[in-house]
Amino acid sequence: MGIYPIGINAEGKSKTTIWVPHDQPNLHIVLFPSVKKINKGQLMDSTATPDTRQKIFNAAMELFSENGFHATTTRVIAQFAGVNEVTLFRHFKSKQQLFFEILEHVKQVGFDTKRLVETKGLGPSEAIRFVVLKFIETMEEHPKEFKIMFQAVMDEIKEFESEFIGKHYVKLVEFLENAFVGAAKEAGKEHFTNAELHAQLLLANLMGISIGRILGKSLPIRKRSREEICEYTANLYLNVM
Repeated sequence: MGIYPIGINAEGKSKTTIWVPHDQPNLHIVLFPSVKKINKGQLMDSTATPDTRQKIFNAAMELFSENGFHATTTRVIAQFAGVNEVTLFRHFKSKQQLFFEILEHVKQVGFDTKRLVETKGLGPSEAIRFVVLKFIETMEEHPKEFKIMFQAVMDEIKEFESEFIGKHYVKLVEFLENAFVGAAKEAGKEHFTNAELHAQLLLANLMGISIGRILGKSLPIRKRSREEICEYTANLYLNVM
């Protein structure tokens, strides 16, 4: 039975792809009233254009961010990019290679621990405030990349976990742990035995805030300003050392 792709497009923005049988062409109207069929031009192979690789890359980013790695097939990526699957494999040897190239892009625009050098000259408390602000700022300004990172964690992509958690996360926890110890000394406390746990909880909180503000479209936290949330979160952790 033949099938064809349909773009879910309630506001002309979403680009999720679903499949509907040829013999029931109006099924999507009943199941998904906001669905519109993709124009034939979107399904034409565009191998002649010089930006074919980038089109495939962009299509994969869109689909991976919405559906994750395992639920996204190369066939759907090719359809979404307007090329055939053979063309996709001319540019990327496998879905894994395509995904890992996207993860490299995600890491470049994400909160890289190299940015911690920007805290040079700041006191411990101000360094913590810097990390809180820049973490949420980076996630909100790159929502698609954040969603891909989130999906990679949910899909348990080992290579991503070893790279992100094994390198960036551990370094960030260590940096925050030392900053909390320094902030505690500034506040007159000689010992802060739970500094590592404190740092881990802060990062988990920041990830949760980012999820709420990016994915939770109707959550009240989206109505709060970024500055208000960052200031309150930093004070919350600095005041309970």
